[in-house]
Order: sequence, then C-alpha cells, then structure tokens
Amino acid sequence: MSEVVIEKMSGKLTKKFFLQIPTGLYLVSSIGWAPNRPIFEEKVLHNKNREDQWERILKCRADQRLCYIFENKKDHEKWLKQFWTEKAIHKGC
Repeated sequence: MSEVVIEKMSGKLTKKFFLQIPTGLYLVSSIGWAPNRPIFEEKVLHNKNREDQWERILKCRADQRLCYIFENKKDHEKWLKQFWTEKAIHKGC
C-alpha cells in the first residue's frame, strides 16, 4: 500500500500562533468529541474576521491545545483516512 504524504503543521493553538497562520489554510483541533470529529475545524479566515474566529475557538475550548494545519479540508480528510488505516494495521485488524 502506498503512503499518502500530506503536508501538515502543528502547534499549540495560542492567539499569537493563530494570527500567524496564513489565510485559507485549514485549522483542526487535535481533540474531538469522537474519532474524526474535532471540536474545531475551519478554514482560516482573512484578518478582518480573525477575532470572530478566535472567539469560536475559545468557545469550544480548542485554545491552548495541539492543533493541525492543512492546506485544505481534502488534505485533512486524506490524512485522517491514512491515520486510521495505519492504526488498524498496527493493531492487527
């Protein structure tokens, strides 16, 4: 099986870090309600809308936690598929 290589960055989601993320990238929290359901995932908005987006991050308590940044939602979905496939392989499923 060939491995899909997805470019992703990660870091602790502070306001300073958030404001440095380029517009248009896809931001995903590392924690979620269930597998494949992060508590926060959105395309990073233009600077004029960042304060509202930051408020949504605070509201769901995704701040100060590890987050992942992808080129787009499709790359995030590919990464999830690869992650769960590899996890199943390592468990012997």
